[in-house]
Amino acid sequence: MKKRRVKALFLACAAMMSISLIGCGGTAQEDGTQTSKSSAQADSENTVKSEVHYAFSAQPPTLDLHTTSTTVAYTIGRGGIYETLVTLDEDYNYTCELAESVDISEDYKDYTFHLRKGVKFHNGKEMTADDVVASLNRWKSYYKNASAACGDADFVKVDTYTVSITLTESSMGFLEMMGGAQNASVIMPSEVIEAAGDGVVSEFIGTGPYKMDTWAQDQYIKVVKYEDYQPYGTEGESSGWGGYKDPQVETVYFEFVTDPATRVSGIQTGEYDFAMSLPSDNYEMLKANEDLTTMPVFNGGLSAIFDKSEGWTADPVFRKAVNVALNKEECAIASYGLADFFRLDSSYMFKEQEKWYSTTGDESYQTYDQELAKSYLKECGYDGSEITIMVSSDYADFNNLGIAMEQELEEVGIQVNLLVVDWPTQQSYRTDPSKFDIFVTTFTPIAAPTDLLYLQSSWPGWSDDEMLSNYMSSIRTSVDADAAKEIWDECQAYLWDEYLPIVKICDKYTYDATSDKMAELRYFQTPIWWNAVVYE
Repeated sequence: MKKRRVKALFLACAAMMSISLIGCGGTAQEDGTQTSKSSAQADSENTVKSEVHYAFSAQPPTLDLHTTSTTVAYTIGRGGIYETLVTLDEDYNYTCELAESVDISEDYKDYTFHLRKGVKFHNGKEMTADDVVASLNRWKSYYKNASAACGDADFVKVDTYTVSITLTESSMGFLEMMGGAQNASVIMPSEVIEAAGDGVVSEFIGTGPYKMDTWAQDQYIKVVKYEDYQPYGTEGESSGWGGYKDPQVETVYFEFVTDPATRVSGIQTGEYDFAMSLPSDNYEMLKANEDLTTMPVFNGGLSAIFDKSEGWTADPVFRKAVNVALNKEECAIASYGLADFFRLDSSYMFKEQEKWYSTTGDESYQTYDQELAKSYLKECGYDGSEITIMVSSDYADFNNLGIAMEQELEEVGIQVNLLVVDWPTQQSYRTDPSKFDIFVTTFTPIAAPTDLLYLQSSWPGWSDDEMLSNYMSSIRTSVDADAAKEIWDECQAYLWDEYLPIVKICDKYTYDATSDKMAELRYFQTPIWWNAVVYE
């Protein structure tokens, strides 16, 4: 079988997407790197602060990235504490990280990973094929899309620095899936995995530029610079999650500040160097603060997720009623206040992902018709019983959308119980179909539609439709990119017109704020914090 070797590529920094909203306190450059006013004057005379404080809106349930897809866990762990064999550049193409190179067979079944030598875990142990095999086989046991792609195949050790897998079926996008999965394919020491058994790992040990120091529950996670970290790639060049890592800050605190007003006041007083997911009604005020840089950030898609396993929401006709009963624009305005913070778009994949972007099903997305909603309710025999919409109080847009949905659905006769809980509780409740009928969340961009969490039977929402499964399998096993896109077009039309696993409301922008003394902060789905610095 002929094979081709793909060497690690590290492209120059470039934007995942262009953002038009720029704060007065600084600039978000077209290359995706946040540059504050002071950083333009950065030179050898500037002193980098040894300690930096990030204010996040929620605490992660764990940093075991095989088992969780939460944004906060992902932001802290991915790339900073842990690394992967392959990762994604800003164009959502895979690029090597812990793998030096990958051999791929022409039929996209055989993948051989040649590991970088001399890579050290935070406990001082060298990474070898034993760790990679243990990590990736555990990862695919949790991440069902990986299990589907691998079939009955396991990752196997070829020699100390070589790992291979032979998939049951062809998968042209296998490496992109490995590099972009939200249940990240991070590499951990084999002994940590063995100690975890069937549970979550108790030690968060990776190969990244920062290592775990302290987790003060409900307060902060503290990471410290890993002094034995060896950067790879070309100095100064990075793209997406990949490329050269240049940690300069000695200590980073990720503080869990659930109250948005506290995050706002803390970034103003200098208590925090960075504050995430700030309220839109404070945007103009913070933008006018010359000591801050405001940074609108494309954050994915705001969506309402149906429980399709039981109750009224198990009926696709009822789900159609919900879809046409919601005025997407009014819901988006209720969620964000300013039109600057959302865009209306029916595509499950985002405009920035040109190879997968699709407008099929757009008519169903745009339809707002209360009388049609009532006719659907009559068709499915809805009896006026209550449905539960679950939202998190830790995210204002989730809560605001829930209030708007409650009002609009009750206008067509759907009785709503709005269940408002904190984020950890929502994470727990959404695995139990008795707790909700609909829950609100967002999804960040991913490499391919087969990686969309809400199209997987293992994810809350129980998308177990046979036709959907067939579409996903056909896309996953296609070896022709154009053919795969045509299948996805058909699939998205089916999702909007017939199946409705979710109701996508809009694409969303949130905004963060930083000290004007922060420099070298980039974004790719999440803040790329490991290269960022704050000057004294």
